[in-house]
Amino acid sequence: MGNEKITKDGKHTADAETAWPSGAESLYKNAFLHSNDGIFICDIEGNIADANQKASHLLGYTREELLARNISSLHPEDSIELAGSALKSIFSSGSANFVVSFRKKDGTAFPADVSSSLFRADGGIFIQSAVRDITPRRAAENKLMESELMFREFFKRSPTGIIIYPVTKEPLERKLDFAIMNSTFHNLFGYTKEEISKLSVSDISHPDDMEHNSALLNEMLSGMRDNYQMEKRYVRKGGETFWGLINVTTLRDAFGRNSHVMTTLIDITQRKKAKEALIAERNFSISIINSLPDIFYCFDDAGKFLLWNENFERISGYSADEISGRSVFDFFSGKDKKAVYDTVREVFERGKSTVEANLVLKNERKIPYFFIGQRTDIDGKTYLLGTGMDISERKKMEEDLRGLSLSDELTGLYNRRGFMTLAEQELRIARRMKRGVILFYADLDDLKVINDGFGHVEGDNMIKDTARFLQELFRESDIIARIGGDEFTVFSIQTTDTSVDTIRSRFDIQLDDFNRKREKPYRLSISIGIVHYREDCPDTIEELLTQADKLMYDHKKSKNKRTRK
Repeated sequence: MGNEKITKDGKHTADAETAWPSGAESLYKNAFLHSNDGIFICDIEGNIADANQKASHLLGYTREELLARNISSLHPEDSIELAGSALKSIFSSGSANFVVSFRKKDGTAFPADVSSSLFRADGGIFIQSAVRDITPRRAAENKLMESELMFREFFKRSPTGIIIYPVTKEPLERKLDFAIMNSTFHNLFGYTKEEISKLSVSDISHPDDMEHNSALLNEMLSGMRDNYQMEKRYVRKGGETFWGLINVTTLRDAFGRNSHVMTTLIDITQRKKAKEALIAERNFSISIINSLPDIFYCFDDAGKFLLWNENFERISGYSADEISGRSVFDFFSGKDKKAVYDTVREVFERGKSTVEANLVLKNERKIPYFFIGQRTDIDGKTYLLGTGMDISERKKMEEDLRGLSLSDELTGLYNRRGFMTLAEQELRIARRMKRGVILFYADLDDLKVINDGFGHVEGDNMIKDTARFLQELFRESDIIARIGGDEFTVFSIQTTDTSVDTIRSRFDIQLDDFNRKREKPYRLSISIGIVHYREDCPDTIEELLTQADKLMYDHKKSKNKRTRK
């Protein structure tokens, strides 16, 4: 069987080139039948004259079913017009390449790449079409197009400034007219795109940051780093400086070479100011802490040091590295360690507490300190903030007092002179630490009745019992004294805001309990007066004693009235 090629003008030739060589017909037929593309041969009316195996597979028809159909019936309705236009192109030019949809026997459609040409055979004109299913390619193209559209939309609407410029010699000095940028980028500077295109990166950057920026860019372009990030200052159209955070990376071409530089820019001026304000506030706080004459510290609920002032390092002899992470209990020994442990536990349970203990220094020397701890909660975690005051002078004074006749011989408490000496010193400490103070004044009821009825020895025992009761009622750090025959007083620095009524109630409860345990033929009865020292009304110790004495007598009178009734 011979064939002739149809030219663009509709004419045909029949030469040696268009005639099938001898013995080749079976070869061409085999190629037709087993081609990877679906091949259709149609007459000029579109009736299918022949179709190969792949065509049957693509459309789900048998060869016989295809030979009974017109090619136009294999197109969805929305593709018939496109197929008709392609047919006209084939007739006008002799061949055509186009994309059109086909409909399978099951009704599903798929896009196909079609390559068609006219040829003459057996005295007639035919159209040969090779059909290739491009569903995977179309899906990939659609995905690529969707990705590109998303990137363009992101680039356009991104709240981050983005600029992309080609790698050139001294790119930071070249005008930005060749750069691609989004509106966010030029709006950050207050310029229009046309205005900023006449400037370079150097023109809109603070000069003090350019050297570092240029060095990082050169390192990236030379392959020393893949990208870099830095905080740098920029200059707006009106001359205002703002801080920006930039992330810079390279874009590579198909050969893996650096082709473009992409920079993203975020205005971090407010964040920078907030950070600087936080640092300034922190430095101010540290300055205050370090200016304290006492030691300051903060540790967590495990007792690990987190913060301390320079005084703590200087006094303890330990460096910051040595203190870091250590336990507060490492600085105490013996009974003091247990006392500190109990006090720390009390602070975390109740909020505040105090303790006197010897601080063990690095050189193993011990210094007596008065510690005040307060619980604080930060971000859901609990910490202890505290200060420590060197009470070596007070301890020395106490030792000296013991060597003087300033203690009461009968009870072992301080006498009036000893009380006044120590209370004045403690009052100065309370003022400096802005702590509250209570002065407790007590007078024994019916001491004369006991002396007359049971003898003076029993009267002395009553006085000693009162001293013992007060020592049980108050803390070891409080100053307890017998300042007269049947008169006692207590000076106490407060760590909590305890009301007078609370102290009086606790006194009554514990006195009743004390009397139940004494097994005496008479009850211990005490009249009391309690006054608070207030910073806004700074009284002396003598004035506080006078006020408390008056309140004590008011209490005694009220008890006498109840007795008479």
